[in-house]
Amino acid sequence: MLDNLKTSSRQIYSHTGLRGIAAMIVFLGHANSGWFNGMINHSAAQFCQSGGHCVDLFFILSGFILNWVYLSPDGGLINWPSYLKARVARIMPLYYLTLAFCLPFDVYGVFRHGEVHLGQVYPARLASNVFVLSGIIDGVHWTINGPAWSIGVEFFCYLAIFPILIQLHRYFANKRYGVLANVSLTLIFTRLLVLCYRMSPLEIYHWHWDTSHIARGILGFSIGFLLCSVYRTPSKWKPRNAVINLMVLGSIAVFLLTCIDYMPAHLLLYALPFLVYFTAFDTGVSAYFLKMHPLQWLGERSYSLYLWHQPIIGIFGRINYHLFKGS
Repeated sequence: MLDNLKTSSRQIYSHTGLRGIAAMIVFLGHANSGWFNGMINHSAAQFCQSGGHCVDLFFILSGFILNWVYLSPDGGLINWPSYLKARVARIMPLYYLTLAFCLPFDVYGVFRHGEVHLGQVYPARLASNVFVLSGIIDGVHWTINGPAWSIGVEFFCYLAIFPILIQLHRYFANKRYGVLANVSLTLIFTRLLVLCYRMSPLEIYHWHWDTSHIARGILGFSIGFLLCSVYRTPSKWKPRNAVINLMVLGSIAVFLLTCIDYMPAHLLLYALPFLVYFTAFDTGVSAYFLKMHPLQWLGERSYSLYLWHQPIIGIFGRINYHLFKGS
C-alpha cells in the first residue's frame, strides 16, 4: 500500500512484486464471496482466504519501506512537515474518492429498505470514516469501504508509531547488542501478532471494542521497521543466493501448506518476516519472478486495486444476483 517513493534509496523491486501478489489475493478472496458468489472451488477458495494475512504483509512492508526511505545511513534528521505532507498526499485523495463512491449505495439502501438499513449508529460510523478512524474504532465492521479499515490504522502508525520507532532505532544504532535487540523484538512482536487473532473485544461500558485491528497494524508495522533496521546494519555478512532462495521458498511453502489446511493458518504469520527480510536483497530465484513486469505493474497499482476492488465487486455481485436469482 506504499508508493515507490522518489528518494535516493534503492528501490526494492521484490517488495513491489510482493505487494502486487498480496493485493490480488485480497481481491480474489473478496471476489469469491461477492462477485463469484462462492463459486470458486474449495482449494482455490482456501488460497483466497489468506487475504487477511496479506493485510498483515502490507503492514510489515509498510514499516520496512518507511524505515528504508526516511532513515538515512548518516542519521540525518527527518523533515517532518515534508514527511507528513507526502503521506497525506499519497493515501488521502484515493481514500476519500472511494469513500464518496460508496456513499450513494448507502443512500440507495435507505430509499429501498428504510433507515433501519443503516442502523442508529450510522452517523457516528460515517463520521469515523470521514476522520479515518473507523479501522481503529472497530476495524472492518465500521468501515464503509471494508478494506479501507487498514488505511486508518496505517495512518495512525505513520503519525504515532513511526516517530517512536525512529527513537528506538537511534538508541540501538551504535550499541553492540543493537542487532540482537532488533531481532529479539521482531520475534516478540511476531508472536504477539499471532495472538492478535485470539483477542477478545475490550468492553468499555456497553461498547465492545475490537482492538485486534489496531494491534495488528502496530505490530506488523513495527516488525517491518525492525527488520529494515537489521537489514541496513553495516555488516560484512550477506546471505548467499542459496540461503535467500531457501528462506523465500520455505516461506512460500508455508503459505501453500496453510492454504490446503496441512498446517495451521497462523503459522503463515511466522513466515512473513522471513519473506520480507530475504526478498529485500532483490536477488535469487524469487527476485527473478517478483521483478516480472506484470507483478511490478500490479505492485505499483496495489493501493488503487486494494481500495477500489470492494466497491467494484459489490456492483458486479448485485448484477450477478439480479441476473441469476431466478435460475
